[in-house]
Amino acid sequence: MSAISQNRIRTKFGIMMYQLDHMTIRSTTARDRHALERLAQLDAAHVPTGPGIAAEVDGRLVAFVALDGSATIADPFEPTAEIMGILTLRAAQMRVREVRTRRSGRRARPGVGRRSPSVGT
Repeated sequence: MSAISQNRIRTKFGIMMYQLDHMTIRSTTARDRHALERLAQLDAAHVPTGPGIAAEVDGRLVAFVALDGSATIADPFEPTAEIMGILTLRAAQMRVREVRTRRSGRRARPGVGRRSPSVGT
């Protein structure tokens, strides 16, 4: 059975979409090496080596985007077009945040947005 639910939804504009029951977007780690190798083999792509983010559906990686934009891989047997769009957008947001953080001289803190100015300083 497919990792992505085959519940199809037709929008009022006639566009077919797939309903995801559960998807997680997360940073990849060294522990994802085997899953990335499997995904790259399915997509006939090179195994990515740098940092990136991946989409996981029902506990299985189905798509990956390198943070520097140099690589994208996806399971060709799953409907991942919308997922790739989301991952690409998120990777671009993370690149902009990294550039802004470097320019300001602050260290990046994962999961933390803009900091409020301190009271009384």
